[in-house]
Amino acid sequence: MTTINLKDFYPWYMTDEYIEVSDEVAAELRASKLYEAACSAAAGCCSWGGSSGPLALR
Repeated sequence: MTTINLKDFYPWYMTDEYIEVSDEVAAELRASKLYEAACSAAAGCCSWGGSSGPLALR
């Protein structure tokens, strides 16, 4: 079992919320977060928007 902080994975958690999950679930959550970061970097923008993305207003 692995302890994770839900705040690290879900933006609607404003405070730390620790839960225990299986090692497999923790690995999938980490892989998903890495995949999202890689896609955001490849697109040139962050997942929360910003002014540097391909659809930014000029």
